[in-house]
This record gives sequence, structure tokens and C-alpha cells, in this order.
Amino acid sequence: MLVEARWRDPARDDEHVAWTRAAHDALEPHTTGRAAINFLADDEGNTRRRAAFGENYERLATVEDRWDPEDLFGSHGPS
Repeated sequence: MLVEARWRDPARDDEHVAWTRAAHDALEPHTTGRAAINFLADDEGNTRRRAAFGENYERLATVEDRWDPEDLFGSHGPS
């Protein structure tokens, strides 16, 4: 689930952020708890990354640590 809102008038930021968050909160109990990899933000914690990669997280972290220990690809991924 992705709740996305756009508006043009910055004076209405608070109003639109509020309804967007309310919609997200209302729908969240009906989701799987997983996360879409392409919608992860850099500042999101490991919990969301683990949710995105699911049962593959540990295996992918091992592969990334072995093949990209310097994080040259900048994946912000499993490890």
C-alpha cells in the first residue's frame, strides 16, 4: 500500500499531510506489513528493509557483504 498525496498550495501543507497520515493509519491494519523495496527511504530503519526483503533478507545480506563489502553500489540494502 502506498498513500501518495500531491497539492500545489504550500499554505495547505499541514492539512494535506494530516489526511495522508490518517489514511495511511486507517489502512495499515489491512496490509501485510511488507514493504516495497523501491519505496524505502534512506532514513528508514532496518525493520522496513527486513520487511521488504522478507525471508530472503539474511541470504541477501550475506551475498552483499561478500560481493560488495565497500557498498560501492550504494544499495542501502540488506546489510
